[in-house]
Amino acid sequence: MRSSSYLLALTACAVIVFAVVWAAGSEVMPDRGGVGSADSARFNTLIPSEHQALEQCVVCHRISADGPERSAPSLWGIVGARKARSHWFGYSLALSQQTGRWTSDEIDAYLADPEAHLPGTSKTLSRVRDPEQRQQIIAALQSLSAH
Repeated sequence: MRSSSYLLALTACAVIVFAVVWAAGSEVMPDRGGVGSADSARFNTLIPSEHQALEQCVVCHRISADGPERSAPSLWGIVGARKARSHWFGYSLALSQQTGRWTSDEIDAYLADPEAHLPGTSKTLSRVRDPEQRQQIIAALQSLSAH
């Protein structure tokens, strides 16, 4: 029970941060040190459907090729990338022991129910229950690469 209260509190904090960023406008993205980030520029270049799909993600994840890290690993180039690829991030034991790459199907299953797909994961945000919304997120993630 204590664990679920902790997760609820973390989710509430993420929602508050997202609301503040949203209220401030897309030109202001949370980054470390108050320095303008490549993420702001990248987020502003997304087409509207990608922008909407990644709104929750950018609270914790960087979506540009470079710039300051956030509280979670970068999503730049994540589709097809090796799992647990960031050297600085403290992945859960469940994720750090994973091999292989993040395919569209893997990402879909993870977003649908992180705990069921990867028991022991530390991902704290809610499941994305709507398959269409998950597909929009995956399409937006596929756009995050140099190709």
